[in-house]
Amino acid sequence: MDPNEYSNRLSTEFISLVEKINTLSNRTCSSEQPFLGALEQWRIESQQTLDSFCNEKRQTFINSRLEELNRLPTNVEELACVQDVTQQNMISIKTSIDRIEQDINKIQFNFRPLLIDEHLIVRRSQDLLPFPPSSQAIELTDSSYAVLTGNKQHLLVHREPTLCLLDRQLTIIKETSWLLDNISDICWSSVLNRFIVINSQYVFILDERTMVLEQCLTSDTVNWIRGTCSDTKLYLSTEGIGSSIFEYTLMPSIVLLKEWKSPVTCAHNEWIEDLKFHNDFLGLVI
Repeated sequence: MDPNEYSNRLSTEFISLVEKINTLSNRTCSSEQPFLGALEQWRIESQQTLDSFCNEKRQTFINSRLEELNRLPTNVEELACVQDVTQQNMISIKTSIDRIEQDINKIQFNFRPLLIDEHLIVRRSQDLLPFPPSSQAIELTDSSYAVLTGNKQHLLVHREPTLCLLDRQLTIIKETSWLLDNISDICWSSVLNRFIVINSQYVFILDERTMVLEQCLTSDTVNWIRGTCSDTKLYLSTEGIGSSIFEYTLMPSIVLLKEWKSPVTCAHNEWIEDLKFHNDFLGLVI
């Protein structure tokens, strides 16, 4: 390649690189950046929250003192119309005025600095791949149902023909037989401190200490397909188009509270593929 041609090619590539860097710099500083736009919106909403808090405290301070001050002129006018006003009446009003004045002059307050947690805003990367290499693995048979859940110590999985309790090293430490034809889902209830195993027609509670299954719900009218727990409730979704969601209490007993039907849950031609409860929200995959 001719030296001049090579030099021109490099020059063109350098110019392209500089232009790309400048473009990225402009995009980074642009208010149209999603993160910067969201940050500004969060700042505005936070300022509104702070202003509302300060206005509430200001109004409370003013109203608490004006309420009594507004009563005193009425008391003075009433006494002025009374012929036999005693010295004690006058002292009582003067005492009230002095007390309010003293309260205003000598009010004590302490404002702590508003501390902002550096982790209050978390930027998450959307690039989840590639996954890091797995540190542990357990082989499941083809006939095992693809359901699992866990608490802070253990995982519960189906490994045909048993339900297996695994430790952090994925070692089977306990197991119990599963004799029914399917498992729709498994979830953990912190309030019961039990696993909940869901079949299309039955719901069981499993105590990990004893590995005893206790039937707690049955259905002859619908097929349950997914389940999840909040701190105090159990939510079950039904199989098929136009899925419903059943809400049950967990304590002191499992009792049906409410049923949501289509189109509240999903459109009549849609179905609920999965549901999970987290951070006070019930999320649906439709």
